[in-house]
Amino acid sequence: MATEIVMPKLGLTMLEGIIVKWKKLEGDLIKKTDILYEIETDKVVTEVEAGVNGILKKIIVKEGIKVPVGTIVAIITDIDEKIPDKFNDDRDLEIPKKLKTIYGKENNGIDIYKKELASPAVRKLAMENNIDLKFINGSGPSGRIIKEDIFNYIKQKNKKIFIKKQEKYIPIKGIRKIVSDRVSKSSRETASVTLMVESDFSKIKNLKEKIELIIERELKIKLSYTDFIIWAVSQTLERHPNINVSFENNNIRFNSNINLGIAVDIKDGLLVPVIKNANKKTFVELVKARFELVEKARNGNVCFDDPQGNTFTITNMGMLGIDYFTPIINLPEVATLGVGSIKDKIIVGKHNNFSIKPIIHLSLTFDHRLIDGVPAARFLRDLIDTINNPEKLEEIQ
Repeated sequence: MATEIVMPKLGLTMLEGIIVKWKKLEGDLIKKTDILYEIETDKVVTEVEAGVNGILKKIIVKEGIKVPVGTIVAIITDIDEKIPDKFNDDRDLEIPKKLKTIYGKENNGIDIYKKELASPAVRKLAMENNIDLKFINGSGPSGRIIKEDIFNYIKQKNKKIFIKKQEKYIPIKGIRKIVSDRVSKSSRETASVTLMVESDFSKIKNLKEKIELIIERELKIKLSYTDFIIWAVSQTLERHPNINVSFENNNIRFNSNINLGIAVDIKDGLLVPVIKNANKKTFVELVKARFELVEKARNGNVCFDDPQGNTFTITNMGMLGIDYFTPIINLPEVATLGVGSIKDKIIVGKHNNFSIKPIIHLSLTFDHRLIDGVPAARFLRDLIDTINNPEKLEEIQ
């Protein structure tokens, strides 16, 4: 029987989604484990499986359209089944009867049907340019679609990427669109203030040199200075619950869990996967969690739940040589920590003696609507004290 494919609800807060790309064409043979389409929510782009076997008889919601959860986006039917009348807008959606017996024998009737219209190379070219072959009038023998037909169609339609006076224009979409919308919303809705401090990083640097070979040998993970910052922030937030809050419906929500977002630079923008209950994890567990989330983000394998539930974000630009910057608050949080470079500096002691020490630069951006300057400064001072006392990491001594 015909199956109505609907926009799924992938999280408690999801109300609508945008179909970014259809991975299959109308008329394609579908397996239930096939990726049918990609959807964009306010957090991430997610691949959605078909869930049933059959024929993709009709695509109802085109790419780039935002629809509410539960909206019917496509119809999948059995091979011999007609599309329900309420969806039967196009007669060419039915599979010719002569191919039904071929399908039953060779299990590839759809491929044969498409070969009558175009070669595999032409089908691939059409798919790469998001073109439905049913809109193409073939100029080849017996109406066969050839590559020139695809190129002519691309020239005539409204181009999504075009060059004018040697300038290139690319539409803002996908992850880039999500980042654009979220930082704009944060800039409009928050009263951001940034405090900047320096901290002696000698003890952390010495501890890293002491244990990094052990971590790499046992976990197959390269230890990062970010791991120590994650640990220090999670411990410090426990003592400052007024920083681990969210702005929710004109209320201050005191979050019971400390969920740290880790900003990760990816090809098309920025993702912020979240380490849940960071303060309850050992240092080794934090290292594993950070490594796994960063790898998933950069490989495009982030699960929908990974960027959810953040209560505080850490973003590191120190490896790019940046000392200080003003990170944008990652809503619904009200504070985020920017980690800058680590540089050797000459320090003057109490008796005018000199020493060279590694100094880390930190920037705390907070929403002044919920957090005042003094509590924010106290948090930073406590964070520096934690960084200066890594002896608390008993499980790795």
